[in-house]
Amino acid sequence: MSINWRAFPYPGGIFREFGIIVLLLVLVAGIWGFAQISENVSDQDTRSFDEYVMTSLRQSADASKPIGPAWGEEVARDITALGSKTLLVFFVVAIVGFLFLKKHKQQAWLILGASLAGVLLMMGLKLLFVRERPDIIPHLTEALTPSYPSGHTLMSAVVYVSLAAMLSYFQDSRVLKFYSLAIALLLTFLVGASRVYLGVHYPTDVLAGWSLGLAWAAFCWILFRYINAKYINEGKL
Repeated sequence: MSINWRAFPYPGGIFREFGIIVLLLVLVAGIWGFAQISENVSDQDTRSFDEYVMTSLRQSADASKPIGPAWGEEVARDITALGSKTLLVFFVVAIVGFLFLKKHKQQAWLILGASLAGVLLMMGLKLLFVRERPDIIPHLTEALTPSYPSGHTLMSAVVYVSLAAMLSYFQDSRVLKFYSLAIALLLTFLVGASRVYLGVHYPTDVLAGWSLGLAWAAFCWILFRYINAKYINEGKL
């Protein structure tokens, strides 16, 4: 049975096969990647890889000091704060409030729902896997919850990429669409990398967060475009 993508309720009939196929590929690849990483982590097949990467990021003479310039540690803490619960909650609340004030209620509810569902998913997975935090090198920032998957990384992808998708929808310029998405992906990458650099996450924790976070963002992107197209076609937007 073939799907007529051109019948998808998108204004002007411009929801082409390529766009939906790319999003579906990201969704499927992200879920598959997370499943594969989770299986290997559960079997402890990633231990040597995780330990090698983490020890490589510390000075051989003193494991409490990361490689790189002296200011690198402070920069890493600043970057990792971009994925903190406090900042993400503030950011989501501010955006949702702005959307409600602009009378874009369906977009506001979607962003809020996607973020809350992402939090529940992250918490459920942490309780399911209950992986201990890395103990092979000293932590350079505080971390209290289980390690797998990386909550900072997952929620950065959920929030930043989902918001980039929403912003790109209202932009006619392809350059601005690409810019919004590129900044969101860069933020997500830097937050995840900072967690490994600071020693509070294994690399596989972050890889799992990236995989699942991007899959969730792709799903929200598809849903967002569908809902907006439906409202536009009904004359409600």
